[in-house]
Amino acid sequence: MNQRLTVLMSSLPAHLDAAIITSRVNRRYYLGLSSSAGTLVVTRSAVFFFIDGRYREAAGALDGDITLLPSEDITTELPALMARLGVRTAGVESGYLTLAALESLRARLPGCVIAADSALNELILAQRRRKSPREVALLRAAQHASERAYLNLLNFIRPGRTEKEMALELYRLCRMEDGVEAAHTDLLLSGPNGSRPHGMAGDRAVRPGEFVTMDFGAVIDGYSADMTRTVAVGEPTDEMRGLYELVRRAKDTATLAVAPGIACAEVDAVARRVIAEGGYADEFCHGLGHSIGLEGHEDPRFRADSNACVEEGLVMSVEPGVYLPGRLGLRIEDLIYVGPDGVESLNETATDLVVLA
Repeated sequence: MNQRLTVLMSSLPAHLDAAIITSRVNRRYYLGLSSSAGTLVVTRSAVFFFIDGRYREAAGALDGDITLLPSEDITTELPALMARLGVRTAGVESGYLTLAALESLRARLPGCVIAADSALNELILAQRRRKSPREVALLRAAQHASERAYLNLLNFIRPGRTEKEMALELYRLCRMEDGVEAAHTDLLLSGPNGSRPHGMAGDRAVRPGEFVTMDFGAVIDGYSADMTRTVAVGEPTDEMRGLYELVRRAKDTATLAVAPGIACAEVDAVARRVIAEGGYADEFCHGLGHSIGLEGHEDPRFRADSNACVEEGLVMSVEPGVYLPGRLGLRIEDLIYVGPDGVESLNETATDLVVLA
């Protein structure tokens, strides 16, 4: 049995006889298999995986003593399995299961109590929170692939290019990198559109003297990079240069504050103080960062309302920004790893302001 499943089996909450895992991300975490469907049943002594014919060959290569069952018969086979195992109470992923899916599961298993409390969900997220050396290596590889794509994109960005054109080219460049299976590149904005932190690339063409902000990441084996770079197309104004340096200083200052044990809210506050001292407290309108792994946004997060503390094993983003509605916006984002030897940036590209002629 692989180590992740072994940990889950030995850590099941006392009130649960089994875990029923149906979310795509958690199936991938425990099995290493990317699939659009499948039901994983985990007890303290055995693991069963209901999977359909599309993935049966791939599932046959899974490590460990996992019993594969045909999902075409799950309506009858799942109740029979639970009865055979003597499962009286099963937990589900309360953070991922829809109400309709929960009701369907309860109807399918009338002889079993389906516990929809947060116990199993919290256990799984706690296990996923600290990244293994392999996970860190995948995130680092995805980050470096993203950076190479970004550096190549700089040769493509010029006045007259639309946001969509640049976003599509960035996607193509990411996907051309070895091992990259997907990429997120739609958050690419220019000029006044940059004041919308999560706006989507549209038909607007970039003009001389404007910022282009791109928030993107390549995905390798399910693990997504996340980085934001803001570049100037043509000569920026003094105001633009000043804002850029303010945001960069906030990112660097907050990064230096990160250490195991420090409150995530305090790291957020460090960056926020820098932005406020520059006179733009109200223009930094989102949290400073988030954890990342198989999902683009995971907990804990650098936010004012966070009750969590930084701990060893986390990979988190640090991404302050300033947004002036209707005028411009910018953000700079790096990923950091809180490792046994200290805090390490997973990025290699510098954050000096790039000015494209």
